[in-house]
Amino acid sequence: MKPLPGTDYPQLKIARRISGKPTSVAKHCAVLRESGIIERGCGNPYKIRPHLIVPGQAALDLGAALIRLDHGA
Repeated sequence: MKPLPGTDYPQLKIARRISGKPTSVAKHCAVLRESGIIERGCGNPYKIRPHLIVPGQAALDLGAALIRLDHGA
């Protein structure tokens, strides 16, 4: 899953992708939502808030921290 603005990911799809339990994913998503990193889209899927995504990079700019989402790096 790439963090693209406007791309929604249902909780179950996230759980399958990371081989996690849906309840664990729900708890983590709740923390990320409360901190303003993700939001709920139409039909309740989650999406990363578009203003946090660094254009042209697999990274999130949280102000005090830049989180790189590169796999295997």
